[in-house]
Amino acid sequence: MHIQCLRKADSVDEMFGCMDIHTALFASLHHFKNISIIDATSIQFTEEIITQIFSLSLLTELHLESCRTDPSIVAPDICPGNKPVEFSYDEVQSHGEPGRREIGPTGYPWWLRLLSKENTKSLSLIQPHNTAVLLRFLAEGFDMKKLTFLNVSPSSNPALFVGAIAQCPLLECLVLTSPDWKDEETTQICSGLQERGALSRLNHYDGPFEIGYALLRISPIHEMIINLMSEEDAHQLLQGFRTYKRDPTYLELDISSVGLEFMKQVLAFPTLEWLEVTTDTYIESDSHHGTYSIDQVWLDLQSVTLPESLEYYEINVRELGVVQFDA
Repeated sequence: MHIQCLRKADSVDEMFGCMDIHTALFASLHHFKNISIIDATSIQFTEEIITQIFSLSLLTELHLESCRTDPSIVAPDICPGNKPVEFSYDEVQSHGEPGRREIGPTGYPWWLRLLSKENTKSLSLIQPHNTAVLLRFLAEGFDMKKLTFLNVSPSSNPALFVGAIAQCPLLECLVLTSPDWKDEETTQICSGLQERGALSRLNHYDGPFEIGYALLRISPIHEMIINLMSEEDAHQLLQGFRTYKRDPTYLELDISSVGLEFMKQVLAFPTLEWLEVTTDTYIESDSHHGTYSIDQVWLDLQSVTLPESLEYYEINVRELGVVQFDA
């Protein structure tokens, strides 16, 4: 059974103003023994609701978006009936409300009780302070042996990040949202991960260029999503794939400017199956003079030899349009 609980509102405060229906629904969860998936949006979690979630013995996925919990609430004094394989948690706060820490008297928020060393395979925490709680929990010795997907928003603490990631030996996909790291911290992180033998299975990375480029040295990355790169960064990334003998199959890149030469280089990878390039500016080729149109971009790309493995590629030139190729 899959329960989806959604609520639309004009403001954050109004969103949580009428909770009777939601509270009644969650209060009756124990009557639905076969619930395996819960998607909840804009829910104010009470101690009763949390207790009901803990009572579910077949729960495999729990996705909480734009929800919030009183930080004084602690997990019920019972073991969860089942710890979900997939767990995602995003919260909101009222206008003018200070940053919410969601830390109860035990020093940890209630949702940590749902994480399992043996069960949890996918974990997504959008807010930086929840990420900080998770990383501290992991670095203190809680290993997640089965975790393969992690989406977090780490703040500036390289040692904590390294210690936490080292507790996830099977991690295959890493998504980093807005990490606040300087260049020297990026170097420290990658050196620390390499020393700990971490991320040896990582094949998908989504995040800032600096970390992605550095990870090419220590991880067998084949899929990469990078936003807000300069043209120089983009060429450096392609060189990194060649230097460390990585074979990209999926690339999604947002670059300040690109031209025909870059497209030839990226499409020269024989393993590439999917390519999406978004750019502000398409650089004119030597043979063309005057203002570029999307048709001229398309004509330029006709001269590029495509790898046999390619299934799809597109280049999206902002304010001009999109050129698509679909095998």
